[in-house]
Amino acid sequence: MYVEGEYKQRYNSDEMEFRVQNVRLLETIGEEKTSSITLRIPVEKISADLIERIEKLCLAHKGKHTLRMELIDYNNKEKMSFTSQVRKVNVGNEFIAAMEVLGVECGVN
Repeated sequence: MYVEGEYKQRYNSDEMEFRVQNVRLLETIGEEKTSSITLRIPVEKISADLIERIEKLCLAHKGKHTLRMELIDYNNKEKMSFTSQVRKVNVGNEFIAAMEVLGVECGVN
């Protein structure tokens, strides 16, 4: 459960109270609060096979979240960031788990 509210001083009292304003299931919160996902890929792992598998996962998980990628060169301590202008994905547990199986680290924003 995800509970939103405010903690403030009670009216005409020195006591504090928490007033619940909204209660939702966590399943729905993740999708509502997420705006994008960043795939962090080390340059030494990039291959035609990896790119093809990522493409298939993105097509299988079309959605409304922005897809970002960071290509990371740990040896030279550099990285390049990209944002897809056309590809949007549905960031869910299944998509993240599939990326982790590929060895791709994900950051949800």
